[in-house]
Amino acid sequence: MYIIFQGILDRAAPQAGRLAMTEERGASTERYDERQVSTVINRLRRRWAWLWVWLLLAAPSSLASYGLTRSEAVAGATGMFCAFVAWCLGIANGLTRCPRCKAALFIGAFWVNPYSRRCVHCGLRLDC
Repeated sequence: MYIIFQGILDRAAPQAGRLAMTEERGASTERYDERQVSTVINRLRRRWAWLWVWLLLAAPSSLASYGLTRSEAVAGATGMFCAFVAWCLGIANGLTRCPRCKAALFIGAFWVNPYSRRCVHCGLRLDC
């Protein structure tokens, strides 16, 4: 457990140092935030694309596995696996944090809106 957390801290340390160097030089931190926003948007776009690929892959892969094995159990397991991967990608999208307020982008106090184009907390616009 300690090794996992140490690895996470080691990866996070260079990013913190980069932000500190930017602030020391007197450069505006908005540029850093814009770069961070674009990184989050690109990550969301990639995840949404992969989510749709896995969802659309579920039926053809089930049919192909049934055609190859003639086993309904294998075909069902193949389709369920593709749907499970898509579900995991959807959860990952829902838990993505806002670069401005560091809260979950799509999860409000009493609602979840995964199709929102802005952060439900601070209103940061995400054009993805």
